[in-house]
Amino acid sequence: MGFLSSLFGSTPKTTKMKVAGLAASTIDFVINDAGVGMLVAGSLVLDKGFRPSFRSGKPKIGGDILAVAAIDDLEEASMFKVFETTDIRDSSLLQPFVDKLVYAALRQFEAQCPAFAALQTGDMYGE
Repeated sequence: MGFLSSLFGSTPKTTKMKVAGLAASTIDFVINDAGVGMLVAGSLVLDKGFRPSFRSGKPKIGGDILAVAAIDDLEEASMFKVFETTDIRDSSLLQPFVDKLVYAALRQFEAQCPAFAALQTGDMYGE
């Protein structure tokens, strides 16, 4: 395995910024696919591979889930709650709020998961 890694390079190191980029993509997908109401009713979770994903409701930490950021519980979700009853499915209209929501979720991940808190900040490309 070491030989193949030396030929093809190593996998990019996970950084907080890379996780932030994946979380923003996840939020964008949920808004575009299911709407703001579904987003506000769900949670971003961090799995053992430090991959963020969306889950409906508020799952418990355990098993493959290292941390949970319930969207409805985040102060930064207040703007999304204004749009909750509308049928907005264009995340570009909400992008400034998506960014704030991502960083609020990452703060929750850091508070709940010491291994995530210990990651380097880095950039979105894992460098």
